[in-house]
Amino acid sequence: MSKHDESEAGTPIHADTLTHAPEPTNPAMPGALNPFARHVSASSVSYHSTPDVGQQIGRYINLGLIGRGGSGEVFRVRDPTLNRRLVLKVIRPDRLEDPGALSRFVDEAQLTSQLDHPGIVPVHELGRLDDGRAFFAMREVRGRTLSKVIAERHAEYAALPPAERDWDRTFRSLLSIFLRACEPIAYAHSRGILHRDLKPSNIMVGDYGEVQVLDWGLAKVRGRSEEMQNMGLDHADSEVTTNRNGDPSYETHQGSIVGTPAFMSPEQARGEHDRLSMASDVYSLGAILFKVLDGRTPFEGPNASAIILKVMAGLDRAPGEQLGAPTELVDLCLRAMSAEPEHRPADAAELEVGDVVSAKLDDASPWVTHRVVRIDEVPGSPQQRQLVMRGDANETDDLYPYTVEKVLRVQFAIPHAGPILSVVTSPLFLGGVVLMIGMLVVWAFWPAPIDEIEEELALSEERA
Repeated sequence: MSKHDESEAGTPIHADTLTHAPEPTNPAMPGALNPFARHVSASSVSYHSTPDVGQQIGRYINLGLIGRGGSGEVFRVRDPTLNRRLVLKVIRPDRLEDPGALSRFVDEAQLTSQLDHPGIVPVHELGRLDDGRAFFAMREVRGRTLSKVIAERHAEYAALPPAERDWDRTFRSLLSIFLRACEPIAYAHSRGILHRDLKPSNIMVGDYGEVQVLDWGLAKVRGRSEEMQNMGLDHADSEVTTNRNGDPSYETHQGSIVGTPAFMSPEQARGEHDRLSMASDVYSLGAILFKVLDGRTPFEGPNASAIILKVMAGLDRAPGEQLGAPTELVDLCLRAMSAEPEHRPADAAELEVGDVVSAKLDDASPWVTHRVVRIDEVPGSPQQRQLVMRGDANETDDLYPYTVEKVLRVQFAIPHAGPILSVVTSPLFLGGVVLMIGMLVVWAFWPAPIDEIEEELALSEERA
């Protein structure tokens, strides 16, 4: 699902993603797509576009419309056979007149279903409804987009008094999310797949800290690199193939622009599809890191054309200048967003395992490392009890910074818990506590002075 797909039903959708490319001169469907060939017109299924809650959509029971995207309508449904909740994406009736819409829709389902990674939502079924429209079913992911998490974290940081602002403490969870978002992209790159629409609103952070990359509708099968082939990773049975990518008539035309302008690479903004590579996705990851560090997108403008011109001109500022973002992270972001692909990390794997991000995540204060706090409510998942472990960047529970400090500040209404804990856990304070305990022990068990012992002996002799 994309940002479009997660929009509330009935609300206008902002066209922040450019998804339409010129169709081939011969728009006939490839023969391999015959099982999903269009047998109906848009008018004949228009009355099926918004079924009521409780009605069936194929063999599924409709639980409500989540939103409408550029190519499909997304429903929350229940599978009566397995009694589980899923998400059903159905091609929009008005897109049936688009010669390439059906092939792109099927392509998205086939490609996503072959990417077997915990950070990618699995597709369970691809089929047709009774009215002829194609659909595919996938696992439901409940949570918030990274875009919302970034906005919340920066608002929280801005609300703190200047003396209490700690960049590492506030933004460590965002770095952890970013690092985990790189993992499924690295996996896709190893399978020869470009995402081409990476952005914070296409990264979902689940209620239990899981991070998943959504919306592979613009993904492209680019093929494995020569290095992967030399490593023996180019096996035919592991290649990602779809019905559409084998037909040259559906190659995206040079000069056509697809993707989200504020997060696309310069070569993608120029429509140079023959230059797109894994480094193009790395640029988009760098743009996401830019927003993590800065709170704003790297390029802004009144419309898509203005933003594209800025992308081609290059960055005019560094991220997080006013927030005190760490220099090493800023440098990593700028390297990923280099104008020329050869100056960026080669693929997401190189960016993911970078020592910079990992070292920053490992640089935690000792008192927040491996602290476990039980909470009754977590923002984004009310009335759900979870264990939230702090300090381990490799765990998926680093989303919500419920440290000892935050529990004291929020649950026990201690406003200056941070400074108090800093003092209490300092080596000087702990050393003083140990010294005081030692003095008490000495005072309690130290033998009586010699003169007192002699006086007691003298009194004893007199009494005798």
